Amino acid sequence: MSYLGRSAKLSLKAQEKVSFLATAGQTVKTGLSYTPSFIEVYVNGVLLTDTTDYTATNGNSVTFTVALLLNDEVTVISLKTFTVADHYNKTEADTLLAAKATIANFTSTGIDDNATSTAVTIDASENVGIGTASPSARFEVEDNGSATGNVIMKVTQDDQSSHYGMSVGNDAYSTTDTDGFLIYQANNGHTYIYNGGAGLGANIGMPVAGGITFGMDTAAANTLDDYEEGTWSADGSAHSLSIITQGGFYRKVGSLVHVNIYFDIPANSNATAVLIGGLPFTAAGSANYSQLVGRSNQGAVICQVNAGNSKFDMRLIGSDAGRQYNQMSGSYILISGTYVAE
Repeated sequence: MSYLGRSAKLSLKAQEKVSFLATAGQTVKTGLSYTPSFIEVYVNGVLLTDTTDYTATNGNSVTFTVALLLNDEVTVISLKTFTVADHYNKTEADTLLAAKATIANFTSTGIDDNATSTAVTIDASENVGIGTASPSARFEVEDNGSATGNVIMKVTQDDQSSHYGMSVGNDAYSTTDTDGFLIYQANNGHTYIYNGGAGLGANIGMPVAGGITFGMDTAAANTLDDYEEGTWSADGSAHSLSIITQGGFYRKVGSLVHVNIYFDIPANSNATAVLIGGLPFTAAGSANYSQLVGRSNQGAVICQVNAGNSKFDMRLIGSDAGRQYNQMSGSYILISGTYVAE
């Protein structure tokens, strides 16, 4: 049996005790296990003196100087000592745990179904790997069920350029955003969300393959599949107009395109029929009719968007209340409106 106790030498130790009854004239007891000089021998309750009353030097037997009598009660105690200096006290342990808040090297195995695989690794560069003992990125997850160790997800960081990247399987996305990002992007059109900079919540994008359907009806009529905005410039080359665009903007939601523009027609243009091109998208076919309205320094103007192309006819509404082509030489024009694109 084993127990904690205190020997006559007043040192803490674990003890292994073997007791037996001696045979007449017995001088040797074998089959023991002890460390030489860490043994106590008792005969009939009396502690014997090492080297004087017995010899115990080989770790497995004791030789008695005087032969034992029949049925002498012999107890041999093997002292399993330890040195307190080889162990951490509470203060030392607390200091060590605080210092190891950042783990330099750590690997565990056997968490998943494959008991021989690497479960979690944190290397000296603070890279974290799941399913790999040698992560090549800030965070890497590998498929332990695959003999080739296929990468499931990987997050990388280049400290020199604040460049971040993330890949999920064979799909990848990266950004130079320094404010952090949340990403899931697939090369085949899966949905993703990301922060492109200027703080959390800025530049949030959610591309969706096939568009976004509103309501329970999944018909194409209920699907928004396009949104875009940008700038555009008026083109007067159809009638040799020298147009100077001061500013033009468009916003496209689905097939509806809202445009506004401010442009000048310099003096001496001498055009009576005014056809303006440059619309950002081709207008839908002949079944769709759209008009843009505006004003100029010569009065109100109205424009008809030509079906099937990116041009519109512009007419000045004259003082006689009739619609007519008029000379636009030296005019400034402000126009806005919505038309249907292809």
